[in-house]
Amino acid sequence: MTITDKDSEQKKWDDYYATLPVLPEDEMTRVINEEFVEIVTSFLPNGTTLEAGCGAGWQSLALARSGRFQVSLMDFSQEALRHSRKIFEQFNLPATWLCGDAMQIGKPEYDLVFNAGVLEHYTFKEQVDYLKSMASRSKRYVLALLPNRMCYWYWIWRVQDSVNNEWPYGKEIPLMDMS
Repeated sequence: MTITDKDSEQKKWDDYYATLPVLPEDEMTRVINEEFVEIVTSFLPNGTTLEAGCGAGWQSLALARSGRFQVSLMDFSQEALRHSRKIFEQFNLPATWLCGDAMQIGKPEYDLVFNAGVLEHYTFKEQVDYLKSMASRSKRYVLALLPNRMCYWYWIWRVQDSVNNEWPYGKEIPLMDMS
């Protein structure tokens, strides 16, 4: 991603999170994130995590709520970090917030580095670079959650939001698998 693209992408997310109200956790989010915690604890019973491109940070919140993980959230959007901090305050849960570019190579400090709903916004080469930078920060595991191109419900939701001018996420390229 070029500097200009990065600046416009950062502005897009700053604008989005600056105006997004902090809502209570809905039932669907809670259920999906409980399943996420079950999956993560099946291979990592406890440890340190970094959500690289955290947005609102709902998955990190679920990990923190389990009491098994020390969570860190990273985003290049200060507004996304502010928004996620407000969500964590609703539950009085600790976390570390880092303003930075998750595409930059880092040091292996975390047991798990993950993101959710991030990679589909990038080209294949950028996805590879993003995963490499995530791996550079991990001592053990890297996990990426993204919509499956074959998921009927994803497309219903996306088309409905697009028609109603409620799709703030920009271009997405959902994949069938990560091969």
